[in-house]
Amino acid sequence: MDGDIVMMHIKSGQYFGISGVGPRIWALLEHPTTLDELTSAIVNEYMVDEQTCRTDIQVFVKALLDQGAAQII
Repeated sequence: MDGDIVMMHIKSGQYFGISGVGPRIWALLEHPTTLDELTSAIVNEYMVDEQTCRTDIQVFVKALLDQGAAQII
């Protein structure tokens, strides 16, 4: 679990695991940010093309939103 994150949804008691680049995206989401800013940061830190990165971030953020782990402000 090196670098992985385990979270628990307080109301449901459900646990979630985040691994791979997910913990980095989660850290970047600590402060309000845009999809463009997230994509730029990840593309600069990891060997990934911009379109793949953008799509993967959208899927990841949608999962966080669907599970109530994040919210749009």
